[in-house]
Amino acid sequence: MSVDGFPHGVTGIARALALVVGVPQWRTAVLVGRVLLYTGDGGLRASMLTDTVQALTVFPLLVVFAGAVFSPGGAGAVHDGVANAALLDPGFAARRCSPSPSGDR
Repeated sequence: MSVDGFPHGVTGIARALALVVGVPQWRTAVLVGRVLLYTGDGGLRASMLTDTVQALTVFPLLVVFAGAVFSPGGAGAVHDGVANAALLDPGFAARRCSPSPSGDR
């Protein structure tokens, strides 16, 4: 519900409740307005809390990742190290996981 439609939404809900329950429309309008404001405030607080927890979790991980990339000499050095690694060999896993003829691994 947008801010522009807030009064119309409150009065529409209030009219429906007044018709169904028989409570005066002004009371249901006040009650519905308070419920909507309370829910909106709680939702905003919950959203801010989860955003804060996420930021406190992600930012240290970004610092660790940046340190891991730039400490060996930058992204180029990391790429060169990975590009020459035996892990990129498709037969690496097959050789590593299959038993050798002598029984050693």
